[in-house]
Amino acid sequence: MKTTFYLTMIMIIGVCAFAKAQTTPTKEKPKTNNNLPADGNLLDQQAQVLGNVFGDIGGVKEMQGITGYMDLLNKSDLSPELKQKFTEQYKIIALSDDPKKKKEMELKLSKMIEKALKEGQEKDNLKTKG
Repeated sequence: MKTTFYLTMIMIIGVCAFAKAQTTPTKEKPKTNNNLPADGNLLDQQAQVLGNVFGDIGGVKEMQGITGYMDLLNKSDLSPELKQKFTEQYKIIALSDDPKKKKEMELKLSKMIEKALKEGQEKDNLKTKG
């Protein structure tokens, strides 16, 4: 359980660092020549690369036509609970792209941290009792 808690905390810290990195002002929008969205978030870009490599080049039909992270998540065979958790995490990262929605992102992150702490404490209490 502690491993899950630590991984959750590392992910949350990573999201915060990513959000901080996104606030650096740029005068000119970057342009790409490799079919990737220049202003999309990293998860969408990675999913699109995976779709290109395994779907278009590798010929895996399930991976063809992936345009973003949500497409990749919807085509995966994960459990609905895990898909919901990853969707919530993706939405938080997507909020970090918009400087006007920073407060909403902070609220969602704090709720996520509180939930993870509560779950961790409950599981630790069950281990010590059992």
